[in-house]
Amino acid sequence: IMDTTLYGGLPYYFYSGQYITFEDTPIIPITYEKVTDLQINMVSTYSNGPLADLSIWLWDFNTGTWQILDDLIWGANSIPDPARFVSAYGTVRMKLEGMSAQGTSVDKIGISLEVER
Repeated sequence: IMDTTLYGGLPYYFYSGQYITFEDTPIIPITYEKVTDLQINMVSTYSNGPLADLSIWLWDFNTGTWQILDDLIWGANSIPDPARFVSAYGTVRMKLEGMSAQGTSVDKIGISLEVER
């Protein structure tokens, strides 16, 4: 975890304006020629369908800026143009922010990366 305004661990409860920023790096360093797929899997016991009450950004390593992801759903999401969101070491940085005063529960955040060597 790089930065957060949340209290406690999983499940995370996001209320309006609360956020978490983290990075995920493979334990065993990888070398690759091309990123072929990046998936974000969002799991909540209480939510399904469109991911309307959370904003999700990925760090674009090419531009050095956060890029918001639109039209995500609860479950698996394949990210378009995935290579820009993966560092040379396989790191992915992610930021989630709550958008609802009622709060949103997140049980699990999964990141899957597929590369060609």
